[in-house]
Amino acid sequence: MTIVNSVLSAIRSEPIRTIIYPLLAILVASLVARGTVDQSAADIITGVVAAILGIPAAEVARAKVTPVKLLGE
Repeated sequence: MTIVNSVLSAIRSEPIRTIIYPLLAILVASLVARGTVDQSAADIITGVVAAILGIPAAEVARAKVTPVKLLGE
């Protein structure tokens, strides 16, 4: 149960790209190693998933940023 809690905590506290991209790389690499997809298909899969997650993930990351008041202001 603690593994599930730590995964859920990481998903809530980290930008989604830092979690999804390594998992995507492992998944695509394993598909290429098994011969399920070739390298060009792997590049397409990675590009499509990155495009789908890119914009929403950037917005999630921005939403987690808290503005800080500078000392001179």
